[in-house]
Amino acid sequence: IDDNPLGLELEVDAGRPASEGDHWLVPVTVGVPLAAVTLAPEAGFYAIDGQLCIAARSAAGDVSPVQEATLRLEVPAAELERARGEVHRTRFELAVRAGQQRLAIGFVDPLAAATSFVSRNIVVGSP
Repeated sequence: IDDNPLGLELEVDAGRPASEGDHWLVPVTVGVPLAAVTLAPEAGFYAIDGQLCIAARSAAGDVSPVQEATLRLEVPAAELERARGEVHRTRFELAVRAGQQRLAIGFVDPLAAATSFVSRNIVVGSP
């Protein structure tokens, strides 16, 4: 179930076959609105080490292992007010099997103990 109080953005582009196996590489872009997260002051900048979680479920019910990564966002102190109106976008490729998938992305703001989850139904390759 999507629950998106932080206003995460999720864009999924057409995939391409991986060089090996039966997987496809699907470009995914996650946007994190900087106004919605807690940026802590550090030496000359503000930062957050958010947690990004990614998983996919096939139409048959197979679930990929949840992949986790730290998403470090930094803003110079002099640019903090301007940056609050921006969305930080991170792009990566996700390896999934061909067919219908439900892609889910979660983001955790550890300082505010806030989470957001968004998902999309996608069709990868030739179903």
